[in-house]
Amino acid sequence: MPGMMDVSLNDIPDLVVLETNTECQLKIESIEHKTSENTGREFVEARMTVVGEPTAEDIYHRVFGPMDGDDEKKADRFRRRMRDFCIAYGFDPAQGIGVMLENNAAVGGIAWGVLDIEEDAQYGKKNVVKSFTLPEKQQ
Repeated sequence: MPGMMDVSLNDIPDLVVLETNTECQLKIESIEHKTSENTGREFVEARMTVVGEPTAEDIYHRVFGPMDGDDEKKADRFRRRMRDFCIAYGFDPAQGIGVMLENNAAVGGIAWGVLDIEEDAQYGKKNVVKSFTLPEKQQ
């Protein structure tokens, strides 16, 4: 491999944003537990890549948790998103979302999701996860 000074910088593909409603496999590359500086709300942030799309921009997906002051309906909405994220990546939601972070257990995990496009003031257009495709509920 040539040294840095000898690397050709021609013909490098630009990163792309995939079309709205693209269904694809999303691989977790890293996952972290964080707290919003603005609201104090806890969340899990996963950096994901699109399997088979090497020029697709990375996707940063946040799953927020409920907090004091949320009414029951709002808290349940956050809990459902946490549950669905766990199920999509094959984790038992009864164990809570923390199990996905223990020893980076979720890193390397792959789930099916549907993408949307969001306009970000700082970064321009980017893909976001519209929904995860969950396995059928067992009866």
